[in-house]
Amino acid sequence: LASLLRAPLSGDQGLLAALVNPRLAKVLAEVHDKPEHRWTLDQLADVAHMSRAGFAELFKETVGRSPMEYVTQWRLALAYRMLADEQASTLQAALACGYDNESSFSKAFKRELGVTPGSVRQGKS
Repeated sequence: LASLLRAPLSGDQGLLAALVNPRLAKVLAEVHDKPEHRWTLDQLADVAHMSRAGFAELFKETVGRSPMEYVTQWRLALAYRMLADEQASTLQAALACGYDNESSFSKAFKRELGVTPGSVRQGKS
């Protein structure tokens, strides 16, 4: 979550810029409201009513990362909060954040955040 908020605050780039762009704001609202959904680039482009290539380019230029990188980072930020604050199990966090199983979730969590879900739940990170 911190990395999402550290994005540049200028009017033409970053998360705030995406939130004032009607097409991107709609996509962000859907991603934030439905983190468990198995989003694809095509689905996100459809939400924005854009072509896949045009959407991917606009999103990356505005937000500073690809749409799918953003989805992954958003999901893992939510999962981190669930593990740390709500003491959710690894499986509960995985399912709530769009992963089919603990194994793939744990691998992504460790790769992106550098810690295991268990260490977060135990308050070790």
